Amino acid sequence: MHLKYLKIVFFVSLLLFSSGARADGVSILRDAETESYLKSLTAPVLVAAGFNPADVNVVILHDDEVNAFVAGGQNIFINTGLLLKVENPEEILGVIAHETGHMSAAHVISQARDLKNASAQMALATVLGTVVGLKSANPDAAIAIMGGGQQVAMRNFLTFSRTNEASADQASLSFLEKAKMSPRGMVSFLQKLQNQELLPESRQDEYVRTHPLTSDRIETVKNRAEKSPYFKNSLDAKFYTEFAMITAKLNGYLNPDYALRFYNNKTELPALYALSQAYFRKSETTKALALLDKLIVSDVDNPYFYEAKGQVLFVAGELDKSIEAYKQALKIAPYPLIRVALAQGFLERAKDNDLQQAIEQLELAKTGEKDSPDLYRMLATAYGKLK
Repeated sequence: MHLKYLKIVFFVSLLLFSSGARADGVSILRDAETESYLKSLTAPVLVAAGFNPADVNVVILHDDEVNAFVAGGQNIFINTGLLLKVENPEEILGVIAHETGHMSAAHVISQARDLKNASAQMALATVLGTVVGLKSANPDAAIAIMGGGQQVAMRNFLTFSRTNEASADQASLSFLEKAKMSPRGMVSFLQKLQNQELLPESRQDEYVRTHPLTSDRIETVKNRAEKSPYFKNSLDAKFYTEFAMITAKLNGYLNPDYALRFYNNKTELPALYALSQAYFRKSETTKALALLDKLIVSDVDNPYFYEAKGQVLFVAGELDKSIEAYKQALKIAPYPLIRVALAQGFLERAKDNDLQQAIEQLELAKTGEKDSPDLYRMLATAYGKLK
């Protein structure tokens, strides 16, 4: 699991739009396990909406605010704060179905026409800052260009009207029904936020501020959802098991102090996963590895346990063991992000034919990570060292 501190705000065409950014910027969390889960969970809804799931990017933002949004084309952004607030995969599904409704109706395109309302100077500075940040891999350069005042403008820019919200609600319910999936998660998530419309704006979740919420809207969604023939349907059992694992993993990684208290003395697999990540973040390598070895014994075919072990070993400087762990993960699941991590190990060790192996892994990863600046930076480094 890796945090990419891009410190960027908007995505125009191929550039990243973000909302609700804090003053210290936005960071993207890359995690093969969580990304794979979200893609698998939401693919039927995307197909029902007429999208090719392979063409839709689900981007995880490291942000404690409860929020999700679409921007810059077929890009769905979901905050870690939302992932840790939902109680089941149906609620994630409901949120992403709703955002797919916005994407299908091209609400983002209509927003783009109103970009001037976010201040022409701010918009131009933001785009320039994003370009500089991406091309130079220098987040501080992006911040310097963008300047201040972006939070309010971004929120206003990405706040949907009540008409658009109602349209997205109805579209999402249609997509879920076409996919033969239950809409009850959409209802329960909105009900979680229902009381927030009575709170001062400063105390509301970001989702409520950018997606206007009313009791009438929730009642309308509830009434139609309960008429769905699939309302009581459940997902495949694996989605519940994997949901418990990824949310525990995220909690351990993002909130290590909390995880060490909450999961202490618990022996279920999600608890062990959370604790392994918490100990990793606390630099207690021996404890983290012991727990990951227990997890591997419990499921020797889970590639993400080996990937997590590889990361712990890499950070600890155990490059030989880290490379072996990543290789084992790749045998089970040749995901591009794992290839990039393995290549990083080869580059760091840089002996015998490591540089050539790093290049091979990065070239293979390019099909799935074609827009990754880290990949191309490492590739350039490897080719440069071979000369």
